[in-house]
Amino acid sequence: MVKCDANKYDACSKDVVESCVTGVKSVDTCNSEWICTTCHSNLKRGKLPSCSKANKMSFPKKPELLNLTPLDERLISPSSIPFMQIRELPRGAQLSIHRNIVMYQVM
Repeated sequence: MVKCDANKYDACSKDVVESCVTGVKSVDTCNSEWICTTCHSNLKRGKLPSCSKANKMSFPKKPELLNLTPLDERLISPSSIPFMQIRELPRGAQLSIHRNIVMYQVM
């Protein structure tokens, strides 16, 4: 990520830059806008980024139904069952994993 400064993109027209910049500011104290390095390099070269807001590329709105608590997320997520052999080491009563671990995903 790179701090977005619309004045750096002289090779592009202002319309292209304005169509790519989202206008969303960061929540830190500097209140600046950020842009990904791919979009930054494309705009520097005067090209329209392929995954830009101008090409109708954006994240869909999150449905209200999916505002879950962390516990709800764990309960509905696909669970994994690890298969492993845990053995006691000969000295010190420490445990170790013996051989490979196989993760079995329950769907």
